[in-house]
Amino acid sequence: MAALVDRDDPPARAEGVGEPEERPAAPVGAVQREEGAAGAVLRRRLAFMEQPASYFYEDGRPLRAGDMTDRFRRGMLTIAAATSRADAAWLRKTLAELEQEAGD
Repeated sequence: MAALVDRDDPPARAEGVGEPEERPAAPVGAVQREEGAAGAVLRRRLAFMEQPASYFYEDGRPLRAGDMTDRFRRGMLTIAAATSRADAAWLRKTLAELEQEAGD
C-alpha cells in the first residue's frame, strides 16, 4: 500500500539538489533585445502562416474544407483553419503590443 503524505510537510528535495540560486535582474537593454528577437520570431511565424497551405493537395493546389467531399477531412481542415485564424490574430495582437511598448 502506498504511504500517505502529510500535505502540511514541505516537499522533499531530490538528493544532490540544492537551493535555487537567485538570478540578478536582466539589464533593461537585454530585455529590449530579447523582446526585439521575440518580435522577429513572431513576424516570421506570421509570414509563414499567411502562405496558402493545407493537409491535402490536388495538382499542387492546397484544398480547402469546401473542396472536400469526405466529412472527416473537411472537419480536419475546418478545425485547422480556425486554429490558424486564432493563432494569426494572437500574433498580430502581440506584435502590436510589442511595437507599442517599444515606442513607450
